[in-house]
Amino acid sequence: MTANKMAAALLVAGLMAVGSPAALAETSISLQQAVKKNMVDVQVKSLGGATGNTIRVEVQSKIAGEVRVHVDPGTVFISTTGRVQNMTGGRIKGEFVTARTYRPGSVMVLVDTKRRAYCVEAFCLDYHKKPPRNGDTFSLALNDARANRILSAPKDTSVSVWAYQTALWMDRAGVSPAELKRRYPRRVTDVEVRAARGMLTHAQRTGIAGIPAGIPADVRVHVERIFSADPAARKKAIESLGGMGERARPALPLGAVNVVSDTPGRWTPDTIVEVLADPNQAADALKQLGLPGLESWIRTFAGGQVEIPGLTGDPTDALKIIRNARVERLIGSLKSPLPGVRQRAAMVLGTLNDARAVEPLIAVLKDADKRLVSLAAESLKTITGQDFGTDQAKWRAWSKKNRPSEAAPSQPSTPSEGSTPREF
Repeated sequence: MTANKMAAALLVAGLMAVGSPAALAETSISLQQAVKKNMVDVQVKSLGGATGNTIRVEVQSKIAGEVRVHVDPGTVFISTTGRVQNMTGGRIKGEFVTARTYRPGSVMVLVDTKRRAYCVEAFCLDYHKKPPRNGDTFSLALNDARANRILSAPKDTSVSVWAYQTALWMDRAGVSPAELKRRYPRRVTDVEVRAARGMLTHAQRTGIAGIPAGIPADVRVHVERIFSADPAARKKAIESLGGMGERARPALPLGAVNVVSDTPGRWTPDTIVEVLADPNQAADALKQLGLPGLESWIRTFAGGQVEIPGLTGDPTDALKIIRNARVERLIGSLKSPLPGVRQRAAMVLGTLNDARAVEPLIAVLKDADKRLVSLAAESLKTITGQDFGTDQAKWRAWSKKNRPSEAAPSQPSTPSEGSTPREF
C-alpha cells in the first residue's frame, strides 16, 4: 500500500469513527466544558502547517474516574504570540502513539491522571498571517459560530480537507476561489472549490433554519443575509438592520454572534462572544463591543431609536460608554476558565490603556498560567509607565501609593521614550 493510499485509508477510518455530533454529545463532554468545569488541564501545540492534522492537544484529567471528551467543530485555538494564524478545531483524529502517528478515534478517553496527546484536525482562521511552525503554542478559547456551521457540514470523502479550509477562508475573509487556486495550486482545485461552496450553502441554510419565529418579514429578509458567505453581504445586512430601529431588536443575538468577527480583511479573536439568546441581553452586549462590523447598529442605539440605558444621541458619549463597557467586559474575562479568553483579555486591556484594569491585572500575576502572567505584566507596563516585571508585591506597593481617589478611566495615550512615568 502506498503512503497516499494508507493516508486515505486512515482518513476514511477516522471519519467513520466520528459518528454524529449528537451521538458524541450523549456519551462525552466537550473540551471547553471540561475545562470550564475544571475536569481537565489542556495544552495545545502546533505540528507545523495550517490545515489538516496539524494540532496536538495534550489533555490531563484532574478528577477520579473515566472522562470522555470530544472537540466541538469550530473550537478556537488562539496563538499565544499573536504572530501566526489562529486555528479552529475540526474533529479528533486519534491518540498519538508516537510523535507523529496516532491511533484513529473520535473521543479522548481519560481513565487516569496520565497526560495524553491527541491529533485534532485543524484549520486556519487568519488568511493574512503566516502558518504556525512546529512547536508554536495555542490557548483554548470559545467556539466560533460561523466556523462551527461550516465544519459540521457533510463532507465527501473524495475531497481533501482543503475543501473545509477553502470554505473558511471564503467565508471569513471574502477570499475568491481564483486567488486561492493561484496561491495553493496543488491544494485548492476546482473539486475543492465546488465542495467548499456546498459547505457554505449548507452552513447558510443551517443558520437560516435557526432564526426564531415571530421576526417581521421585512426584518427577516435582512436577517437571512447575516448568514451569507459573503462578508460584504453580511455588512450590508447589518447596515439595513441598523436603520430599522426597534423592529430589528429580535435579530440582535444573531448579529452579535455572526458579524462581530468582520473586521475588514482580518479576524480578531477578541470579538468572540457567547451566544446571547435574549434580545435585551444581546442589546446590552452590543454596546460593549464597539466593533467595525456593528457600527451602524451602535449608531442607531446612540441616536435613541432603540433605548439602551446610558446611551444618548451624543456620539462622543456613546463611544465613551461603549469603551467603558468593553473594559469592564475584558476585566471580567480575566476570570474566564478558558485560558485563551483570559490571555486575550490581558493583552487587549493593555491596548485600551485604562487605569481600571491595573488592580485586576496585578491580581493575576500569581496565576499558574505563565503566558497570562507575562501578558498582564506587559499591559501593566503600558498602562502605568512602570516596569516591575511580574513581581506582584512591587506592583501592589506602587499601586497603593498611586491609587486614584476616584475611579476614572485614563485617556488612551502612548508614552514617548524618556517621558516621565504616568500616575493615575
